[in-house]
Amino acid sequence: MKRCIVNVWSTGREDYKLGSERMVLSAIDKQFNGDFLLFSPEYKLKYQRSISSINNSNFYTFKSWGFNEKYGEALPHRQASHQFKSYVIQYAREQGYEQIMWCDCTTLFLKPFQKYFDLAEEIGIVIFDADKAIEAEYTADITLEGMGCSIEYSRSISQVASGVMIFDFRREITNKIFDEFIKYCSIPEIINGEGGSNRSEFKDTRHDQAIISYLIRKHGCYPLSFGGFMWGGDLEKVKKYSPTFLNYGIGKDINLLKGI
Repeated sequence: MKRCIVNVWSTGREDYKLGSERMVLSAIDKQFNGDFLLFSPEYKLKYQRSISSINNSNFYTFKSWGFNEKYGEALPHRQASHQFKSYVIQYAREQGYEQIMWCDCTTLFLKPFQKYFDLAEEIGIVIFDADKAIEAEYTADITLEGMGCSIEYSRSISQVASGVMIFDFRREITNKIFDEFIKYCSIPEIINGEGGSNRSEFKDTRHDQAIISYLIRKHGCYPLSFGGFMWGGDLEKVKKYSPTFLNYGIGKDINLLKGI
C-alpha cells in the first residue's frame, strides 16, 4: 500500500521552507512509514529524488506550486489561494498513492500517528473539527453559490481544519468528495471567495477550508473532535488535550513543547 505526505512551501510571512523541513523531520521522528512529495516554486531543480537514510522514505521535490495531469499547473498562491493543496494531492493520486496526507508547513507531530491512517482506511477521510468556526461566517457568497450551498444551510455547518487531512482513495466516498473538492478549488473565483459578502455575520473567507467543510457535511461525513489536532497558541490548553498534530508557529520555541 502506497502512502505519502504532500506539502507546498514558498517565501511568505514565516520561513515556510524551514517549516516544511521541520514538519518532515517531525514526521520521521514519529515513525511515519511512507514517502514525501514536496513542492515549491523556489526549488532550484525541476525534479529531484532522494532516499532517507533514517526510514528509507522516498523524497521527491518539485519546482512548482503543484500540478497534475487532469487539471494542469496550479496558479500561484496570490492568484488562487491554497489551490495548490488539491493539485498536489491529485498528483499523488495519479502516481498510485492510496493514502495521501496533506500537512501545512506549521504542522508538528507530537505522537506517532499510524492510528489515523488505520482510521482513514475505515472511514475514508480523516479531518478535524475547527474550534468554534461556522461556515456562514467564513465563506463568501460566491463560494456558497458555486457549491450549491444555501446561506441558511451554511449556518448549520461547523467548519473543519484543513491544515492536516488524510485521504484514503480506496474508499468510494473519498473519491466522490475529493473530485468535488478539486473541481471547486480549480475555479479561482470560488476558492478566493471574490466579493466576500455583505451579510452581517460574515467575517472572512477561508478558501479550501470553506470548500472541504461544506463537502464533508454534504456527504454525511464527520470530522474528528477538536483536540487531536490543535493550534499551539495556548500551551496550557495544548497540555490539557495532548494532541497528536499541532499547528505551531515556525518561529516559536520547540523546547516549550517538552513534556507535552
